[in-house]
Amino acid sequence: MKFMCGSKRTHGKDVGKGHRAIHHLNMRPSIISFHRYMLGSHYATQFVSFYLLCTLLKIGLYPLHQLLDWTVTSKDTSYIYGNSNLFTIVLAGPLIETFIFQHLIFTLVKKAKVVKKKFVAYLLSSSILFGLSHSYSVYYVIFAVIMGLALGYIYYFYRTDRSKAFWSTAFIHALLNATAALAYKYL
Repeated sequence: MKFMCGSKRTHGKDVGKGHRAIHHLNMRPSIISFHRYMLGSHYATQFVSFYLLCTLLKIGLYPLHQLLDWTVTSKDTSYIYGNSNLFTIVLAGPLIETFIFQHLIFTLVKKAKVVKKKFVAYLLSSSILFGLSHSYSVYYVIFAVIMGLALGYIYYFYRTDRSKAFWSTAFIHALLNATAALAYKYL
């Protein structure tokens, strides 16, 4: 397997050896090349990469929160990360949500005979329902839809091993929630 960024044209030279050779003139990354790179990586590398990408996505979406701050409802969300809800946020929530919004929806879309583009149908339905279940504010719904896309992709990435797909997605979700709870409490 060859890791190429962007175009398939060779222009004469590739830099490096083996399956991770990157063309020296065309360094535009793409989702396809990332997916291929991740397929060739060790599970621990995949797991850490997915967690870091989701964390960077959360950080990157923070300015959206500042822009959409006026759309926040009157609900006080400070209770979300309180000590009493830590068990729910870090353990129970990710397990239940992974089962409902990734595992169950993936299974239903996979068995649906009328759906032609199953990957797209799965990702959209999974992420939209995930986002709507987090209705603390308009911003949070948008944020949760985007994070739902990331978690849905992680589940889809490991789809051949349902156990690995479920536990990897749930554990990354739990780590993201724990990171958010700690950041909210101490920052």
